[in-house]
Amino acid sequence: MLPKFIAALGLVSLLAQPVSAKDTTAPISLLPALSTQELNDLANRIRFNETANRAEWQVFWSSREAFPSLGLGHFIWLPADVEVPFEAAFPAMAAFVAEQIATPEWLLAEHAPWPNRSAFIAAQQAQDDKIQTLQAWLLASQPLQMAFILQRFEQRADLAKTRLGLSDQEPRWQLFIDLMATTAGRYALVDYTNFKGWGDLTQERYQGQGWGLFDVLEQMLSAHKNLANMNETNKLALFAEASYHVLERRVTLAPNEEMSWLPGWKVRTESYRLDHGQP
Repeated sequence: MLPKFIAALGLVSLLAQPVSAKDTTAPISLLPALSTQELNDLANRIRFNETANRAEWQVFWSSREAFPSLGLGHFIWLPADVEVPFEAAFPAMAAFVAEQIATPEWLLAEHAPWPNRSAFIAAQQAQDDKIQTLQAWLLASQPLQMAFILQRFEQRADLAKTRLGLSDQEPRWQLFIDLMATTAGRYALVDYTNFKGWGDLTQERYQGQGWGLFDVLEQMLSAHKNLANMNETNKLALFAEASYHVLERRVTLAPNEEMSWLPGWKVRTESYRLDHGQP
């Protein structure tokens, strides 16, 4: 059987048509059996954060980036000659989806077929077959993309724990488990890791300083020594503040201009507060 949180994804209200999933996914231990409502909220909030609920923005190449961002989670697909100091998740997502629904072979390539943004925009304007196929496939696979995000979250949490040498008693891991215990905490953790990673990769650093989840948790612990007695509202407010702090630090240390990203990053991190209204 599929894990309950993935099986229920067929009920999530997204832009996609219903899809059927093969029985290929291992059980999940960190994530509980999420309610359909929580799955709806997670999927819709992540989609809003990445695409503002605009279908056309699921096939998107920013003028400020050297790669396209695709799908529900704006998964990065790198052209062959582009290197970035963070994970590019589109190939892994496409492979996951391809195990469960028909997927064109060219979508399983390691690198995007467009060498640069100009070629991508030209293909869009010409209504190129590959662009139209990509958009249709992305819209048809939305529940599976959310399943991928959640499965990757589980797998990457364990990998980050190993890479960072964290014990079950280590304060950052304890704080992670504490935040995992609530619906709002799970949203903050899943969204931030999909957005900025885990902080366990040496290449995801500027001048030795990272911006992933465990960098955020370290900032929280540095800012307040008595988190164990803090209520959920204040803890999530602190998470929002700490996540924006590490992103501000990233911008300060960046080798290239990143200041223009901060307003959008501020809006996103503010959504982690318990009293923040959903879109």
